[in-house]
Amino acid sequence: MKPADESRVHLLPVERIRVVNPRVRDKTKFERIVESIAKLGLKKPITVTVGKPGDGGAESYDLVCGQGRLEAFKALGQTEIPALVRGLSKTDGLLASLIENIARRRVRSLDQIQMINWMKEQGHGHVDIARKTGLGEDYVKDILNMLRNGELSFCG
Repeated sequence: MKPADESRVHLLPVERIRVVNPRVRDKTKFERIVESIAKLGLKKPITVTVGKPGDGGAESYDLVCGQGRLEAFKALGQTEIPALVRGLSKTDGLLASLIENIARRRVRSLDQIQMINWMKEQGHGHVDIARKTGLGEDYVKDILNMLRNGELSFCG
């Protein structure tokens, strides 16, 4: 499948979706997601990008956003899930996933610093990092300076 129309929702087999950036979810929050989907259905499709072909050359997908929704569908015994298929590189998909996590929840300072460092290593400058994460340019610049000067050498 080519992600020619990224706004079109596709029905994808759940077993062909790989979670690239997994995170642990609070059991109570997860149960609420499952209950909500069971009662109301899926309000927002997950987002994936085309992954490396699976067994026998079958199309597979890498999850960008929606791990909780995907896991809830599996818990409910569903075999397919509505998804938006985006044409992202592996790096851009991981970046989108990280940004989604930051936007949705409070992030520990160490995690935020590690993400800023990772984005810098991927070739992003402080202005681009600030724009993509919603953080202040001065804050990102200060973090990058401290990393460069070895003041935050504990992350990496």
